Amino acid sequence: TFDRYFVESAVGLDVLGAYVLFVGIAFSIVPFLDAGVIAFLYPKVVAAAKENDGRKFKKNMKELAVTLVLATVAMAVFALLFSPFVLGWIGKEVYLDNFHILQWLLLAVIVYAASMVPHVGLYAKHYDKAILYSQVLGLLVFFIGCFIGIPMFGAIAVVWAMCVSFLV
Repeated sequence: TFDRYFVESAVGLDVLGAYVLFVGIAFSIVPFLDAGVIAFLYPKVVAAAKENDGRKFKKNMKELAVTLVLATVAMAVFALLFSPFVLGWIGKEVYLDNFHILQWLLLAVIVYAASMVPHVGLYAKHYDKAILYSQVLGLLVFFIGCFIGIPMFGAIAVVWAMCVSFLV
């Protein structure tokens, strides 16, 4: 929600419309990851954590990481290749003029997906406070990145701040 307010304040409603469309395209990848990857591998990670089997836990976490990143990159490339056709069909110049925002948002989704790996591992080991602290710190980093970046770089600073906050 906050990202949209920042984008609107930086560039106005026309570009905000493009941004919201691009966020929808980029982050539509996440439900596919949840249903197609995490739902299948999460039980293995939890079982290994519950059994206190460090070797199996590490193996399952690696499988989760590789599968998540590969699936995310594949879907991001698909979105990157086919979005120009859809945007051309829609016919609004503002979408094509701001296509670079979608490219950065797809990177944000890739970083987000990669960040889900330690999130799942921490959750499986019941380290909920670490997850909470990282989420709060990530939000703080996002706000700082927006406040510092928007005056210098405009709307794209919002997406960059999002990428950095997901890294946190």
